[in-house]
Amino acid sequence: MSFSRLKSFGTLGLAVSGAALGLAALSTWLGTTDVFDLSVNFQTAQRMNAGQRLYQDFSIPNGPLPALTLLPLARLFSPGWALLISSALLNTFSTALVFFLLWQAGLSRRRILVGSLLTAVWFLPPMGAFYHDHLAYTFVLLAFTRLAPAFSLVLAFHAKQTIGLPATVILVAIEAIFVSSRSSLKLLGKILLCHGSILALWAIVFHWDGYFQATFTRPADYFGPFPESVGTVALKFFKAVVLPYGINPIAMLEEVGVGRLVFFPAVFAVYFVLLDLLKNRRERTERFRLELGLILTTLLCGALLGRTFSHLFFGLGAALALTHHRLPQKFAHIALAVLFLSGLALTMENRGMLAPKSTDFRNTSLWPLTAEVSPRTSALATFLARIGGEDYYLTDNSASLLPLALARPPLNSTLDYHDGTTIPVEKTARLAWQHQITLEIARLKPRYVVVTSDSATHYKLVMEFLRPNYQSPSTKTLFSLYERRSDPRRITRKE
Repeated sequence: MSFSRLKSFGTLGLAVSGAALGLAALSTWLGTTDVFDLSVNFQTAQRMNAGQRLYQDFSIPNGPLPALTLLPLARLFSPGWALLISSALLNTFSTALVFFLLWQAGLSRRRILVGSLLTAVWFLPPMGAFYHDHLAYTFVLLAFTRLAPAFSLVLAFHAKQTIGLPATVILVAIEAIFVSSRSSLKLLGKILLCHGSILALWAIVFHWDGYFQATFTRPADYFGPFPESVGTVALKFFKAVVLPYGINPIAMLEEVGVGRLVFFPAVFAVYFVLLDLLKNRRERTERFRLELGLILTTLLCGALLGRTFSHLFFGLGAALALTHHRLPQKFAHIALAVLFLSGLALTMENRGMLAPKSTDFRNTSLWPLTAEVSPRTSALATFLARIGGEDYYLTDNSASLLPLALARPPLNSTLDYHDGTTIPVEKTARLAWQHQITLEIARLKPRYVVVTSDSATHYKLVMEFLRPNYQSPSTKTLFSLYERRSDPRRITRKE
């Protein structure tokens, strides 16, 4: 490749990366901040920087890689700026990987631009901010570049199990079917070796029992035993492919809304890629394998995650870039323009970018982000910020913006309160879990305990412990702030 051609591709790559950076930054800055999903990884990094030990003092239901990725930013910047920067960098890196992947496949500048821009618009902005699902799929994209496929797949698993594991199965299977069984076994051996190395590192750095329980045992209990028959697994895989993102295209017509309406083009794009693969199924070229891997990992990972369809575009943009040249040119241009514009519209709709912005957290550490929160949440943040370095304890995900607003982590060991993965569903086990919470509060003696209406209803054993030991100014609002009775200072109803 001549220097002028390489320079042209470099300029195009920088322009596309700049677009990805700007779109993700706008989505995080102007969009409504999700109360829990978009704060869990940063809160983990925040706790680790404060000296709390992951999988020992607190636990999360996924691997430690997202939090480790955010550690430097959490140390250098306030929560608001760290979330903004990390989101922009993740979307930019994933878009740059797609650009490199398509350039590596020998596509023209126009097709590389198509795949990269679709990724820039759809990959992270509809989600709103840095999230471990998207970090994990970024590592899957890295695996497709063939620079370090085994290590990249292992990193994907340690960012999110339900992305790393199916992606590994798909890539190993494609290698076995379209290359050779020897090549597949070689890739599998490298993956197992990398897993062993990283698990050995985690055993040194983290509390092993806590890590194993949080990452393997609890998720396995939540998802239940492995299906008894191969037919059951095949049926689920077939449904993930035939009904992309779990959406029945006919039923979509009965549920017309802005979100679903603008996602029509993405569903049709999936069907187009699948039909192209079926038509050219006898091919064994590297480009065919790449297209097949991108679409299968996108669909199967999306099916296992169970998130809303707009968060699961993943590798679809790159897959479309590999196939859209088979469409009539004018139709392809119109279809891709509609898909691009629908991505922008969906991001604006999902994130509430044009909605009136809250000023509640303007003077907190969440600045410059906007956050739509209840007045009670804002009042709690203001009060806890005013009293300085007092310890506090959260009993529900609904109050998870408080640590970011305060730039100070809480003491509760359960970071993600979720039935099944972290909270036992069975009645006896649930009571035992609540008993452990009461013992933890008694041992840590936090000055304040924040209780939501949900936790007050469902955690009756915890409430029975709090009432004689803590006092609350009010129990009629969304949140109640309980103060330890042994402390002479009291919260008055006026405060």
